[in-house]
Amino acid sequence: MEPFDDMSVKEENILRDANGKGSYLIQQNDQGSVEYKILHELELNGQRYAIMQRKDDHPDEASLFRIHEQTVQEIEDETEWEKVAEAIDEAFYQDEGTIQH
Repeated sequence: MEPFDDMSVKEENILRDANGKGSYLIQQNDQGSVEYKILHELELNGQRYAIMQRKDDHPDEASLFRIHEQTVQEIEDETEWEKVAEAIDEAFYQDEGTIQH
């Protein structure tokens, strides 16, 4: 993982283009499959990430994933997750949780 010196965030559409806007992405795990709505996609320091929400989750809940070749991966490195979450907060959430476009 490269250091996050330049915290510029760029909006992306990799998964949405592949799956259709507002679509859901099926993620396989050990317990079966989970359906996620794609909320946002972004690029940070050349790496792409997706903010997604499980179909039945509360509107305030979301998950952060790394995008690799049109698939999503869990972010296992805590430092990477925190840096990405911080950049997302600064770029998208400015007024008490309101997403800024």
